[in-house]
This record gives sequence, C-alpha cells and structure tokens, in this order.
Amino acid sequence: MKPTLLLICLLLLSGGLLLPALPVSAASGSVEPASAPAGTEFFFSVRGFGSSEMLNVWLEDPDGRTRQLGEDVDANRIFTNPDGDASWSWASPTNIPGGNWQAVVRGADTRETITIPFRVEGVESTAPLVSWFVDPPIGEPGTTFTLVGRSTGFAPGEQVGSWFINPNGDIIDVQEGQSVDPNGQIFRIWAAPLDAEPGTWTFRARGIATQYVLDMTFEIAGEAEPGTVPPPPPLSVEPQSGPPGIHLHLYGRWLCRTRGDWYVVYSARRSEH
Repeated sequence: MKPTLLLICLLLLSGGLLLPALPVSAASGSVEPASAPAGTEFFFSVRGFGSSEMLNVWLEDPDGRTRQLGEDVDANRIFTNPDGDASWSWASPTNIPGGNWQAVVRGADTRETITIPFRVEGVESTAPLVSWFVDPPIGEPGTTFTLVGRSTGFAPGEQVGSWFINPNGDIIDVQEGQSVDPNGQIFRIWAAPLDAEPGTWTFRARGIATQYVLDMTFEIAGEAEPGTVPPPPPLSVEPQSGPPGIHLHLYGRWLCRTRGDWYVVYSARRSEH
C-alpha cells in the first residue's frame, strides 16, 4: 500500500475514534390545548424518556399546591412505550382556579424531570374562605372536644386525612377515609387522653386530592394524670441460696415460667395451670 494511502486510512481511523458521541435527546413534553376554560380535557404527551419506563405525574396549581391526576394511585403512574414516549389526558374539574398550571413528569429510572405548562382560563385563585371552631376551646386531659371546620380550599366531598399534634410536635390519632361534605366541611369528635400534655394542640386535616391543609388549635389545661403502675406481687424464697438437694420455701402469686405458663406455689408444693 502506498504511504500516502496508508496515512489517509490512519487519519480516518483515528478521526473516527475521536468523534464525539451523539448527544442523547432530552425529554420533552407538550399539552393540547395550551389554554382552555376549567372543565376542559387536556391531552399531554412526552418523549425522550427510558424504554417502558414508569413516569410519576402530578399537577401544580397557580398557588403551587400539588394535585393528583386522579384518586387512584395508578392514575398518577404512566408508562412509556419501547421508544420512550407516553401520552395521557386529564379532565379538569369545573371548580378549579384559573391561572398558570403545570404538569410535572418524573422518570422512575432515569430520574429525568420535566414540566409542561398550561393555562386554565377563569377566575384567578384567591385565598380560601375558612371558618372553624372547637368546643370547648379549653379543656382538661380527658375532655371530649368537638371540632368543626369549613374551607373553600377543599374540593367538595374530597377525602381527607386528619390527626392531632401535641405541644411537642408529636402526631397521634391519625384517621383516614373521612370526607368533607359538599360545602368543604369536616367534623370530628375527639376525647383527649388522660395523660395529654398541657399546652396548645393542633387538629390538622389535609385533602387527599388538593393537598389543602386546615389547622384548628385548642388548649389542654391542667396536669396530665400520671399512669399508675400496680405494685409488684409479693415474692419470697428461703433460703435464697444453697447446695443441690436443699429444700426451698417459696411464696408468690402469678409466677411465670419462661415459656409463658404459670403456677402458684404453696409451702413448696406447686399447682400447675
């Protein structure tokens, strides 16, 4: 082979090795229509994710609150096809606030995250109307409290989770599966524990779909009743130590073996139960 031709082949080969890798196309998404009134069904599509990848999808309203695509967990999980593309739709409720919304899409494997902005035409979001009361507003440990709250921040009839937060920030008495009424009202009756810590307590209700949070505060006054521990049963053995074969005199009530059964001893005679 001529030297010139050999040099050209070597240059082509080395150049091929130095060629940069083709860039991986970034994920992207679109929505149709890009702007429409509340109640419209929006159609979303994405591309550039992993093959047959699970996508976690949620919405963010103009106030930055997270909203789900549907009540079912599976409704918020979309799977791409072998080419990394996916599409879905969302029927927007008629009572959602107007303004700039966005869909957030995150790949479970690639961790790629994109946002798809769109606009809902209508009344701009305002601060929700809130009213609530606790009866009685102050009570001692063991008091039964009635809590009623209403807010336009809840979707009518949506499911909520609720719990109580003590003065130290600990959460107790979580309740799930409750729903607000069509007016966004929640109602709960709660008996404070006898050992409830005095101070300001908070009852918190959170909407499952809207993620809206309503807090109601009340006071527990007075000293918590300490838990009572019964005295240990009388036990005795004489002598307390001795060589093998010694007679031991034992007295006790509700003596337990390690395997869980028990017996009562009377003057070194035992009665098994």
